[in-house]
Amino acid sequence: MTTSPMVTGIVRWVGGVMLIVASLALSPVAHGQAEVKPGIKVGANLASFGGGDADRFFEGADEQFRTGVVLGGFVTIDPAGPFALQTELLYIQEGVQAEGTLSETTVTYKINYIEVPILAKLQIPVTGPLTPTFFAGPSVGVPVSETVELEQSGSSSSRSIDDLIDPTDVGVHVGGGLDIAAGTVEVTLDLRYQIGLTSIFRQGENEVLDRAGVEDIKNRGIGITAGLAF
Repeated sequence: MTTSPMVTGIVRWVGGVMLIVASLALSPVAHGQAEVKPGIKVGANLASFGGGDADRFFEGADEQFRTGVVLGGFVTIDPAGPFALQTELLYIQEGVQAEGTLSETTVTYKINYIEVPILAKLQIPVTGPLTPTFFAGPSVGVPVSETVELEQSGSSSSRSIDDLIDPTDVGVHVGGGLDIAAGTVEVTLDLRYQIGLTSIFRQGENEVLDRAGVEDIKNRGIGITAGLAF
């Protein structure tokens, strides 16, 4: 599978930003000047499919979000200054739901991942307990559950599609949030857009998609989470 120049450029740009931020963040750590804050978070993910072949994939159906769960933990390396480095370990429910335009049929793809985002975090200093933040960085995900469900005329069925799903999903997380100091803990709120850079499906493994020329299907998601940093 080839990678487009745009994807390569995005990965290189993000990688360069991460190297700069990591050097800024880890240098104080080596001298004992940075604060290391673990935390937990939970929230919702509005998942969908994107990519160059998404229109053909949804031909004859209306695309809808699949509402899933996001939960996991994170560690923030916070040196003196506006930049921080945040690594997360998340369970994310991705996929999509589609309803047939000519029949009462609903198809739901449920693809759940263990995902590791590494985020460069910009903290905007303001007076008081509130700290606005912006972040971006790459992520790598591994699918742990893959099914497709079909509902039609009051009956439903499901089957595994793990043989059709690529074993690695590479993407980018971009978003912003608010950190709220509350005594000995910090409440974190964030809103992010998850952009898949690699195709969800294995190439050459699905005869229906192959005949239709559908190859470029990628994960998309809008995540909303709340958490606690200790």
